[in-house]
Amino acid sequence: MAEPAMSSSERKLSATRIDLPSPDSKPKKQAKPFFNPWRLAFLFVLILAAVVYLPSLNGVKIWDDDALLDGSGIGGGLTLSSVLTKPFLGAYFRPLVSLTFFIENRLWYGTPFYYHQTNILIHVFTCAALMGLVLTAFGRRRFALLSGALFAVQPAQVSTVAWIGGRTDSLCSLLVVCFAYTLLLGVRTTGWKRIAWIATSVLAFFLGAMTKEQVIGLIPLVPLMLVAFAPPGQKRDFRASLLISAPYVAAAIGFIALWAANYPTPFSPVGRGFGAQMMLAGQTALYYSLLFIAPSGKWMHTLSLGSFQAGGLLVAGLGLLLFVALLYGVIATWKRNPKIGWFAVLVALALLPISNLVPLPSLLVAPYRAGIAGLGVAVLLAWFFCNLASEKLAMGLGAIFLLWCTWLTAWGVRQWEDPVTIFQKITTEDPTSIVARRNMSSYLLKNGKAQESKLQMTQILTMVYGNEAWKDPKTAYAQFLNDAELRRRVIENQGNAVKPEGWLGELFAQLGYSQNQTHDDAASRLAFDAALRIDPANPRARVGAARWDYFDKNYLGAEQNMRIAIAVRPSDPAYHRLLAQIFTVENKLDLAETTYRKSIEIEPWFGPAYQDLAEVQVKLGDIPGAIETLKSALNCRVSDELGIKTRISQLETHKNAP
Repeated sequence: MAEPAMSSSERKLSATRIDLPSPDSKPKKQAKPFFNPWRLAFLFVLILAAVVYLPSLNGVKIWDDDALLDGSGIGGGLTLSSVLTKPFLGAYFRPLVSLTFFIENRLWYGTPFYYHQTNILIHVFTCAALMGLVLTAFGRRRFALLSGALFAVQPAQVSTVAWIGGRTDSLCSLLVVCFAYTLLLGVRTTGWKRIAWIATSVLAFFLGAMTKEQVIGLIPLVPLMLVAFAPPGQKRDFRASLLISAPYVAAAIGFIALWAANYPTPFSPVGRGFGAQMMLAGQTALYYSLLFIAPSGKWMHTLSLGSFQAGGLLVAGLGLLLFVALLYGVIATWKRNPKIGWFAVLVALALLPISNLVPLPSLLVAPYRAGIAGLGVAVLLAWFFCNLASEKLAMGLGAIFLLWCTWLTAWGVRQWEDPVTIFQKITTEDPTSIVARRNMSSYLLKNGKAQESKLQMTQILTMVYGNEAWKDPKTAYAQFLNDAELRRRVIENQGNAVKPEGWLGELFAQLGYSQNQTHDDAASRLAFDAALRIDPANPRARVGAARWDYFDKNYLGAEQNMRIAIAVRPSDPAYHRLLAQIFTVENKLDLAETTYRKSIEIEPWFGPAYQDLAEVQVKLGDIPGAIETLKSALNCRVSDELGIKTRISQLETHKNAP
């Protein structure tokens, strides 16, 4: 049957009809670009965190780096057991830091470039984790990005990243962020997911403590996280806080047990009395506030509170008021906004152990010590900029502060490229820093600048003694015994991992070597005399005194001094070689031969020791033995290979002569 013809209006409707999808069909998904604005901005922050520190790749070993890279600062660095149980730098229990250097030492063999590379990667990962934490906590991308950017170029982090030895603090910051991030994820989930996230958080917390003991004080953040970030409607009670905190407390107890089992008995810090200690805490609060809020080259290179103490009671009082104000600010912030208050508490707990409320057993202040606190400070500053009433004002102030920090960090990184530069900068910005002058003096002496080295040492001793009485050995010794203020100054500037007499004796020994190289012979003898009065076992002072005895032909005195030096430091091959030289002059050839062999056993690649041993063997009549010794020297590091071959030819001619 034929279909009826369509009218003209029906034909028009048919021509304009749109086919609709059937109910069963699924709409096609449009592929989203991977690099959206958020991810690009995230990546930009990470690139900024890396690029600003690239100049540090050219840096050499500075300060503690020698001990870390040769293994002596990580329990000898020979076995995994010693690395995990022996004190870190002879004074701390930080086995995870030791482990990282133990692994890298076997990969890079002490080449600084690769260690700096690791530090930069740690910093980049920390910035990424911090942005993830803030985004998860607040759900605001701009806030998260600004927090990460402020931490990426935070001037307080320069010494934790650009200095190889600063890894303790940079690695600890990474683990603290991981602890907080996984704790937050655990608080916001339930069931097995919650158990998994909390377990990961406890592990990060424990590893953080194994990196730096300062982490133990962060335990209160655990129940506070439950209060500040729990999902709406979730019951918050005391029992839940106890349950979630229990594994962290157990981890802390485990760490303390390991610490007590493997850490040597620490020296007691020297206090100032309650009032003076509170003033010191105020000065410390003022310093760290300036470091974070008004960063400058001066605060980045401060290792003492001399600048603040010079201000007298007024500055100390202002600092104490600031300390109280900061404490009030943390409490007020927590009450008004628990989420941002949690980060304020993080700053407070991270700074508390280094606040000088109780006497510290080392330097009074140091920028790298505040590395962990810098995480919270970056978030608080980002919150401040993001919540200003005027968006234009917020963008302007935020951009200016960020650009200033970027430039300051880039400049600061270059100060850490070599030891003379960094310690020169510290002594310029912080003239009362004894530890900086001490290190600069050592590097100047190594570089042949004995006059400059001597000047630094005289200034140090004048600061320590408060006058120039130290120039007389008897007076220097008497004041050391009777002046408690002198001993306190030593500990506050250097620390008490080394006994005060050991460190002060080392200062005099260093001065003696500087004076010797500037041909100030009488003063050099007095310096070594003072060193041995204060610390009779000081090996460098004994060696210095032995050299003067040798010069005076007092060989018995030289021998006695060297025997004591070797008893204290038996693994130094140079000491054995010097004693062997003394034995040779005394014609104690058998002892000379034995002592040279000991030095070769310790340092088998040092060719001159073989040459000296060969000459002793010649005197003993062992020509064949001398020839074999010289042949061994050719396989070592020597400066006159032709001379050694000529000497071998002479001895072979002598041996074959009728």
